[in-house]
Amino acid sequence: MCDMGEYGKSEKYLKRILSDLPPDHNDISKIYFHLGRVSYLRGEYRQALGYYDQAIDLQKREVAPNENSFDIARTLHNIANIYLDQKQISKALEYYEKALEMKRLILVDNPDHPSIATTLAAIGSIHRRQGNLKMALDLCQKSYQMKKLSLVNDHPSLADSLNSLGIIYQEMDDYEEALNCFRKALKIKQKTLPATHPSISATLNNMGIVYRKEGDYNKALICYTQALQIEQTTLSSDNLDLADTYNNLCTLYYDKYEYDKALEMARCKLNILKRNFDDNNEQVKVAQNIIDEIIDVMKEPSNIKEEENYSLEICF
Repeated sequence: MCDMGEYGKSEKYLKRILSDLPPDHNDISKIYFHLGRVSYLRGEYRQALGYYDQAIDLQKREVAPNENSFDIARTLHNIANIYLDQKQISKALEYYEKALEMKRLILVDNPDHPSIATTLAAIGSIHRRQGNLKMALDLCQKSYQMKKLSLVNDHPSLADSLNSLGIIYQEMDDYEEALNCFRKALKIKQKTLPATHPSISATLNNMGIVYRKEGDYNKALICYTQALQIEQTTLSSDNLDLADTYNNLCTLYYDKYEYDKALEMARCKLNILKRNFDDNNEQVKVAQNIIDEIIDVMKEPSNIKEEENYSLEICF
């Protein structure tokens, strides 16, 4: 149910099982792990971390001291996902590397296992965020080829790899190859996932970014609007993925000189950030500065058309 986007049903089902199990049952760590996944996919990061901490504490008790465990490795990887989404890059990399090391020790006879490929791609995303696009591309291409060895052609994990590759190509300004990857990813996701799955909205957002950079604002708006509709249906109102989409719409409307709409989207983004971080957080400060900048521009309409080559690049 969770993988199909049925987060509410998944949570209810898992909690019912948890309440029925004796306190020393071996499956309790698995229940906490999956509750963590549900919370993460809904954007409830604090709650997800709490569940993962409970899971990993129990998982460590299930093995001998310093013994490697695939369950622990999976939990480490998922904790890293949260830190990555929260822009805590150093922490994310630390947990991904721990997960990768443990997976390689456990899967020594299967070095191309899809789980290893997934963590490699995640580390690639760290390098991308740090500006090392060549390393990111190498890792993500390696991950994609590893997955193709063992997964069917329309497996959602292959779509994730294509999406990651598309982001890298987009940042390398290879828009044609980026769109090629995103279209392939979207085709797989639309075939294998529910129409309102957040993974579909992620790829739509990425396509919208490329279309905006190419100057095709109409296609960009269609992609962003479809992504927003999916996220508003599926995700909690304080989900950071929603903030990303509002950010994308803000940038698009600013480029189109529709400053009133840009301001509305910027405020929506800031409201979400304030529900996740304190006022001293750098992301909150940047979002507020963007709002102030838009307001200043709106006060000087005579200067708007003179700045034809200026584009507000909002970083989130």
